[in-house]
Amino acid sequence: MTQLNELKTLSKMPCEGTVLLRVDLNVPMKEGVILDDSKIRACLPTIEFLQAKCRETKIVLMSHLGRPDGTDDKLTLKPVQEKLAELLDREVLFCKESIGPEPKFLIHQAKPGSIILLENLRFYPEEKKGDYQFAKQLSELGDVFINDAFAVSHRGDASVAVLPELFPKKSFAGFLLDKEILLLTRTFKKPESPFVAIIGGAKLSSKLPLIESVLEKADSLIIGGLMAYTFLKARGEDVGDTEIEPDFVEQAKKILQSREGKKILLPVDQVVQNASGEIYQSLFPIPQGFVACDIGTHSVEMFKKILISAKTVLWNGPLGIFETPPFDEGSRALIQCLEGVKATKIAGGGDTMHMVESLHGKHAFSWLSTGGGAMIEFITCMDLPSLKWLKE
Repeated sequence: MTQLNELKTLSKMPCEGTVLLRVDLNVPMKEGVILDDSKIRACLPTIEFLQAKCRETKIVLMSHLGRPDGTDDKLTLKPVQEKLAELLDREVLFCKESIGPEPKFLIHQAKPGSIILLENLRFYPEEKKGDYQFAKQLSELGDVFINDAFAVSHRGDASVAVLPELFPKKSFAGFLLDKEILLLTRTFKKPESPFVAIIGGAKLSSKLPLIESVLEKADSLIIGGLMAYTFLKARGEDVGDTEIEPDFVEQAKKILQSREGKKILLPVDQVVQNASGEIYQSLFPIPQGFVACDIGTHSVEMFKKILISAKTVLWNGPLGIFETPPFDEGSRALIQCLEGVKATKIAGGGDTMHMVESLHGKHAFSWLSTGGGAMIEFITCMDLPSLKWLKE
């Protein structure tokens, strides 16, 4: 279990050679345009600290973007390099490769104090496989390793789980990672009750571990988004043409019928739309030809009654298609409700951060975590495997 202040922080890092800095620059993008730069801004304090503390040290930034199947020009980190240069107000070099002679040559030729961003690590399948040889090639690019990518610190990726092993005495936690661990430990080691969790999003299959782990600690679990309709189908509701995951209906039924299942609150109405663009509020059954796009007003009021008495709130995933009004109203209404709730309120995950930013709701939360899966896994275990080499 990770204890407070147990991680090796940047204050103890030696200024020598080249620093390999794993950051999370997995920002939402559309046609090469960054929709939300929150994750880029979140890693700036560590970069700026290194620049000030170790002026001659070269900083090599490593990250992934999306889920490419091999090299994909749509998922290049080139736009991120341009945004980084703008935010830092200085040159950031870009390398089209992550391993091999090209990055070695660029780093060697770069001036002292240079910042270099490597291309998307997931262009290499070895990254996701946690391949030792891939991590070994990355390690040859630097002398010190820093992990500031909390959002992927629960994964077995080579750059997160294997690379620090190759720097057993020279692996450190960046400011963002350290702060995330500190705040989550303080909040969720013994969460103040009532503890209410909100989990939304599209795929139940990707959120099942989150739901099962949160149910152990939460007093109430609000489930929204498209994945709620697999639960509703499991309960016997007619969900119209709303997309569900048939392979997970039985598992959803088991969760609902379990001892912890009574903690779950599901939508009782929704905003629906058909192929002709007709939109209206619907109870159950949802008419054929219509799909659910947001929680309805009755659901909003039911969820508000639970939230107003909460002392700890955890939110992961949108409750509707927030990018497309009017399907942002359900999430917006609950965010506005939270503004007046005196509690520790943490929202986390890439889509969640994007939603909160889009709906101008940052002030409603105590902390916006950059991690979704990492946040939930840490809350459950109070540790992450990748932190092993970062501890004192």
